[in-house]
Amino acid sequence: MPLLILLCSIFVVGCVSSTQFQAYQGGNNVFKGEGGTVIKEEGIDIWTSGTPPCEYKVIGVVNDTRNSSLVAGWTIKGDIAEAVRKNGGDAAILTDMKEHYVGTMYNSSTYVNTTTDTTANAIGNLFASASSTGYGSANTYASSTPMYNYASRFTVVKYITSPGIQIQNSR
Repeated sequence: MPLLILLCSIFVVGCVSSTQFQAYQGGNNVFKGEGGTVIKEEGIDIWTSGTPPCEYKVIGVVNDTRNSSLVAGWTIKGDIAEAVRKNGGDAAILTDMKEHYVGTMYNSSTYVNTTTDTTANAIGNLFASASSTGYGSANTYASSTPMYNYASRFTVVKYITSPGIQIQNSR
């Protein structure tokens, strides 16, 4: 049961994330990239290194912050793709990612199990005996989990020319 409580608390506490778009303001926002590594998520190209090998226009940035939970980690690509699509982009270019240690979460649980057998015998008023035997066990389970916050920045772009590459979905 305590393991279930631990997992539920990590799930609830661990789902903290924020993905926010900021529009680019100013001129000189057309570039020609040279290529790199890319994955496709929900129809959006996510460039994890390098830049698209085509002309593209910068339309803004997405700042994403989240903690180190499994759930938050599972959703980052989908959250970025949604923000890019919602703001008219074709792709996101990872430009910065930082990890910040925020502490360690500790949890421990102790289970105690005891059994007592008692026997009493009496023979008239002259003789009486009693015995009691106890059995017990205790188990303690402990865990520690380092907690991190991650901050990522993606440049959101609109393709001017097609990158002309084949990209497989990330799933």
